Amino acid sequence: MFDKSFINNTLRKSPQWVILFALFNSFSLLVSGQTSSLLADIRKAVPFSNQDVILKPSWLQQRENLNTQYLRSLDPDRLLHNFRVNAGLSSNALPLEGWESPQIGLRGHFTGHFLSAAASVVESRHDTLLAKRLRYMVAELDKCQQALGNGYLSAFPESSFKQLETQFILLIDILDFHGNNISKNKGVL
Repeated sequence: MFDKSFINNTLRKSPQWVILFALFNSFSLLVSGQTSSLLADIRKAVPFSNQDVILKPSWLQQRENLNTQYLRSLDPDRLLHNFRVNAGLSSNALPLEGWESPQIGLRGHFTGHFLSAAASVVESRHDTLLAKRLRYMVAELDKCQQALGNGYLSAFPESSFKQLETQFILLIDILDFHGNNISKNKGVL
């Protein structure tokens, strides 16, 4: 079994070792029948900064670069469109399509993912363009919240919650029903 210094010094600094460590320990616990030795070494997850993770040249780093390019390609005004319209503010931006379409109940959802992803890139890579866009978007979202006047901020009206709750609960029930049938009938719906 690995000692605590290995866990503290190696696993926390090398993401690839975490995978190997988990695979090794899962296999060794399975073979030996031990269940508590891994838990004795690792008691809890520890937080770490995005800056603590540096990808070496690899396909993962290529994907990180591709994702960063994608984030940089998005127009902040298009991401803000539904928030502005909901707040009664003007928007000259072309609305996004798909989940962010003005007719879809999930509008605003992707914008939240963008804000989280961009903040992560800014923290880890010090990306000045995304930092500038984040500051701009947060200031614009604040204007939307102020225009709504009651602390509410969303890409859809507050009055939509009743409709969203009833339709979404129905959707969850349908998915749960199908999920239960899949498990009970060995994958046959």
